Amino acid sequence: MSRSTRLLVATSLVVAGVALTVSSCDSATSPAPPVPVLTKVTPVWSPTGEEYTNSNARTLPLLFVADQFDRPMAGVRVSFAVTAGGGTVPFPEIVTSEYGYVLLKQWILGPTAGENIVVATVGGAFSVPFRLVSMARPDDTDCWDC
Repeated sequence: MSRSTRLLVATSLVVAGVALTVSSCDSATSPAPPVPVLTKVTPVWSPTGEEYTNSNARTLPLLFVADQFDRPMAGVRVSFAVTAGGGTVPFPEIVTSEYGYVLLKQWILGPTAGENIVVATVGGAFSVPFRLVSMARPDDTDCWDC
């Protein structure tokens, strides 16, 4: 076999190997990565203590939202609703951060002393209640934080 024939055969084998390698990387044959599924909603910070009626809660709920691999899920819509105490949540829907966290922006406690509850609902399937007790404001104090 002449030198030019050997060079032609070697070049053909290299080209065939490249074609084989390219065809084996075809995306139609590669398995797709698993789709993230919302499986975990964890309260990171819960309000505690007593607050005054008709005032802003000074500590606010913080949640962590993760998928089946415990990876943070960004862009997940979380709904907050007051279920007891008569307070309000001015921003009832908040989206998780790129790190999977969501913080309730504001919670105004109700007008009557007692238990106040706000519930965070994620994906329509996960609900996490947060509780605070409010007390009447003494008449002799100014409302500096209302």
